Amino acid sequence: MPVFTADPAWCEITYQYTISDTYADKALTFDAATRTFTFEALDDLVLSGNIDKDYTVTVTGVTGNVTPT
Repeated sequence: MPVFTADPAWCEITYQYTISDTYADKALTFDAATRTFTFEALDDLVLSGNIDKDYTVTVTGVTGNVTPT
């Protein structure tokens, strides 16, 4: 995902995410420093069922005392 740009640039940015299915969250790891997601569930194969399913992941960048974007 692209970098969230803060103004002024020295403000720290905190990234948060939500996912449309809380069960899928067990297989999701988010690295805020690199803004990358890893999906892996080696101990539970329920997510690899017989049908395709779309999951919506929403990422929010927050900085200072402003409204999240």
